[in-house]
Amino acid sequence: MFNFIHSHAIAHDGLSPGEVSDLRHSFLESYSSGFDFFDAIHRECMNASRNARADPFSRDMILPSLLSTCGKRAAEKPFKVEISVCGIGWLDDFFIAFAKYISENIRPDAEPKLIVFTNKKECEEKADLISASVNGYIATVWNITGAHAAKTTKDEVQRFLELLPNEARLVIEASRPRSISGDLK
Repeated sequence: MFNFIHSHAIAHDGLSPGEVSDLRHSFLESYSSGFDFFDAIHRECMNASRNARADPFSRDMILPSLLSTCGKRAAEKPFKVEISVCGIGWLDDFFIAFAKYISENIRPDAEPKLIVFTNKKECEEKADLISASVNGYIATVWNITGAHAAKTTKDEVQRFLELLPNEARLVIEASRPRSISGDLK
């Protein structure tokens, strides 16, 4: 958008490159206050409705909500022991911990893809790190010390990571608008 404004301004003797740069900077700076405003209004609405569930659209819950939506089915098989012992709330905590790991370990300028590993060794290495991170979060939230059925294993996380890309693709494809004839647009 700013490249268009810049080229249009130059072609018509309008804004200088410095002025376009200042406008771009001001525009990008307004994102933060816009998000803060949305977050405040949304929080008021959630409080007014007296909803006890975690707000899936609050700033700190957007990524866990997205991961849960795209990965719930991929997580149900590998983590069936944890879910059966601890209940479905465990899965919510898993996705919060998984999102926390992603937020802390994935660069903001990385390609906008879900975690996809190029080989089995890389998947195993990441599974070990993710499992440790998730277990640390679960242990804190559930007040667990030592071995416990609520904690994941590297193999469970690895299986989840193998299933996640395909399940996420299916969820995303299923949510696309369809034309009247039923074909994908």
